Amino acid sequence: MTNPGAPFPERITAFLVERDRPEFEVIKVFDHMGWRGTANAWFRLKDYKVPEDNIIGGLNNGFKVVMEELDVERITAASGALGIMRSAYEIALKYSLEREQFGQKISNFEGVSFKLADMYCKLETTRLLIWKAAKQIDSGFEATKEASLVKWYATEAAVDVTNTAFQVIGGIAFSKDYPVEAFLRNSRILSIVGGTNEIQKFILSREIIKEAQKWELHYNSRIIDK
Repeated sequence: MTNPGAPFPERITAFLVERDRPEFEVIKVFDHMGWRGTANAWFRLKDYKVPEDNIIGGLNNGFKVVMEELDVERITAASGALGIMRSAYEIALKYSLEREQFGQKISNFEGVSFKLADMYCKLETTRLLIWKAAKQIDSGFEATKEASLVKWYATEAAVDVTNTAFQVIGGIAFSKDYPVEAFLRNSRILSIVGGTNEIQKFILSREIIKEAQKWELHYNSRIIDK
């Protein structure tokens, strides 16, 4: 907080905080159920002085720095979800073409093939939403609505697809012989990072209502077509 009396967007500043100083103390590093390659820690700053050279994005401009980063982070989270669900889908599909029950491949049974179709639909829908949101960012346009939409949809789809892959493969998926158990653990956190999916729904509803208020309506909503 560098400008307490100003309107909220102009109150805070973003700083680069360097870890290798005595004023920076790591209290605890958490052990994750998934994302084993990441570090998430509880840390404490005590009498930590940050030089002006460590300001990011300009004085009192921290809120803008955070918000601009969040749209990219949310699209990135969706891309991670896409990678997980693609791997889960391809492993389940391959398994269904090899596994036999009752004298035929299990992919011939509608109970399995319909699951594969549902997985593919969510996979491709996610891919197209990511492309659209990323194109908005690359073109220099605001992508808050698109980023929140794809983050919400993709991360929930990833959990659904990995769960479905688990079901297609069956009991062996519960073992570490198949990586689907890791996909399921890794996908779960994606609905929380970058803002929970409940927050994404709030942002999305706010943005679509804001857009609708600018529409020029060409009909009278009180007229009932008899």
